[in-house]
Amino acid sequence: MAPLISQGLKVVRGSPKEQNILGSLPMTRVIRPFVNEKDYFGWEGTDNYVLTFNNFFARRSFISNTPQYLQVVSDIPHKTYGGTSDGHPEVIGHLSWEDQRLAYRKAKAYFALGSKPASLTYNMLEAMLTGTPTVTWGPDLGNWRGSKWDGTYEPSDLITNGVHAFFSDNLGELNSILKELLNNRQLAEYISKNGRELVLKEFSKDKVRSDWKEFLESL
Repeated sequence: MAPLISQGLKVVRGSPKEQNILGSLPMTRVIRPFVNEKDYFGWEGTDNYVLTFNNFFARRSFISNTPQYLQVVSDIPHKTYGGTSDGHPEVIGHLSWEDQRLAYRKAKAYFALGSKPASLTYNMLEAMLTGTPTVTWGPDLGNWRGSKWDGTYEPSDLITNGVHAFFSDNLGELNSILKELLNNRQLAEYISKNGRELVLKEFSKDKVRSDWKEFLESL
């Protein structure tokens, strides 16, 4: 498709980190996917556990770091839901969309596993928009090191650590962060508020619509 660039082809990406894909076409503009604030809101944090959503849990041991996740939450109350568990005993099962939204609101914290080489995943954005205090991997565990997609992981750039959410590549530190969120309501509310505000600023329907309108009118 490279010859089409000289003919005026425009490349729009959902994350600036996608430009790091080896051999990718030059990026014209970043326009984010949107997450609907009318669907995700109202975090309560009344249920004392860490929530995670992940499909194909067993076969995603590498792309989602599921063995590392199990180490992190080994001594912490947690619930892992997924549409296809591959028979893994960790996964409780599938939730309806309404029950997913309720789980986001009730859980005290959310762990976003990611999905290499995706720059971002909707479940992380949904949790943060709901206001659920969110924890995820740092750049080493989040990236597919040594591959052509190395450098595409965005959360550790998007998030101010300890303000909008938390990230780390240290499993012990992640364990300590989750325990603190379960036991420190003031910290949880601080992360909840800031995380939601970040997603509203960058991924709201109005923002994305405005970006597309501006881009299309510039052509």
